[in-house]
Amino acid sequence: MSILNALALGARELANLVELPLQIQSATAFPSRQLPEAQHARYITQQTDTQRVQALLGSITSDTLSRVRDSAPEPTVIQRERQLRVRPPPTSKIVPINRQTIPSNSSTTPAKRDRIPFSTLAAEYFIMPLVNRFWQYIGDAQAREARRVRPGAGSAGGLTPQVLSHFLTTLGVLLHAGRHSPAFLAVLAPESLGLAIQLGTTRVAKDDDEFGSGGKDQSGESWEQRQGRVVSAALEVTLVVLEGCVELDGGRSIALEHAAQVLAVEEWSRGVFEALEKGLRIRGGGGANETRMTAAAAGVAMKVSQILEKWRRSLVGE
Repeated sequence: MSILNALALGARELANLVELPLQIQSATAFPSRQLPEAQHARYITQQTDTQRVQALLGSITSDTLSRVRDSAPEPTVIQRERQLRVRPPPTSKIVPINRQTIPSNSSTTPAKRDRIPFSTLAAEYFIMPLVNRFWQYIGDAQAREARRVRPGAGSAGGLTPQVLSHFLTTLGVLLHAGRHSPAFLAVLAPESLGLAIQLGTTRVAKDDDEFGSGGKDQSGESWEQRQGRVVSAALEVTLVVLEGCVELDGGRSIALEHAAQVLAVEEWSRGVFEALEKGLRIRGGGGANETRMTAAAAGVAMKVSQILEKWRRSLVGE
């Protein structure tokens, strides 16, 4: 968890992204009783790094959903030759140092070096190593499971819903910070969509050693609640990817070159949203997590519809 937090927070720092405001769930959080406003604000802002990363993706998702609702019917399409071009960094605010004005006791001040934009580092050093190593781990874990005397017994190791949901949360923050990477449309978007679909539609093996006879762990959380967080995080990653694709080229590349993934996302998101709308609840869950999942599923469904409506004729060859 600490490694994932360092990756997410470090990526945002390299991308010169400002800290997003803390999203406080007040209407759906349970229990609803809280300290007076001043004390509540004091303690709620004392977050761990894990909570900060989770709040970051929540804020990113909220902003994206707002743009989905308020966006024009026809998004602006960036020309094909500019798809993979990195946007120029903001004007540098570094002022040349006049060494004659430096006090004699400041000799220990380290010299500043030019910072490489995160957009040039995102694919090769952050996102794709994370995705590729994860698939490698899945393959190794399946091979070990096949050699076990009693398959499915014992601990699930790193493949627990708690770790998977935070893994996806970190991936979402990295993708948002690196959405202007030259490799976003060709590599990052389809690879991340494939991972999100896989984890969002697969139930993780339950660790009976962690959850007691009552079906809850030491913190009082059920396995179903953790599994629901995985689905929510997978949908939010998908929303970040689709929003980046629409921003860069109106969704053309992902729709025409990876149509099967787009159609799978449409079926998955609509299935989750319709099930929740019909009253299906996360067993032992509800509240803020269910609201977050519903919003993410609706946002993904709307974004996919926007992409398919624009490029459907090209898909069928008209």
